[in-house]
Amino acid sequence: MKNIQFLSFYLLLTISTLSVLSGCKKNQDDSLYHFSITNSTGQSLNAVDSQTGKIYKLGTGSTTISSNQLISNFTIVAVEPTAIKYTFEQMGEHDYNVYGYDNDIEYRFAGSAVEAKISYISNIGEKAYANRVVLPHWVAYKDFTTKNCGMETENLQELGTVTVEIFFKGKLIKQASAPQRAAASANINGGAF
Repeated sequence: MKNIQFLSFYLLLTISTLSVLSGCKKNQDDSLYHFSITNSTGQSLNAVDSQTGKIYKLGTGSTTISSNQLISNFTIVAVEPTAIKYTFEQMGEHDYNVYGYDNDIEYRFAGSAVEAKISYISNIGEKAYANRVVLPHWVAYKDFTTKNCGMETENLQELGTVTVEIFFKGKLIKQASAPQRAAASANINGGAF
């Protein structure tokens, strides 16, 4: 009788333990990468994994994404249609900030000179000119595909300076300023420069 009671108690204890363990959630994440993403744009955004199609909602503030994909495999998509584009900016080893921008590439010309001659240097070395533009002046491309680009501005007056700046995805990547002629160029390869 004692053996039956002991066996019943052991069986009951085993069943209880198994039912508790089966109800436990798995705390361990098998993902290779864990990214902390801050969305300070004020917009409702999603991060879409281009490999799996999985959508991660990016609330305002900080969100953690666990994935087997690198951050470069994600695309930021606005929930509501907008002309603004969004991308990641790396802030730390696994920390990223989301920011918006209007144009893939933008050339800005300024300075204390009133007018200038602007030259565009294409990726194969050809030049195109825009004579006598009033400063400040800018040229922007929404969808930019050329990998090598450059702009040069020449002061058309004796006094003053000219400045050229190249912005890629909203971030200044090159700048040059001079009394007579300023030139800046960038080699942009697959979104990196």
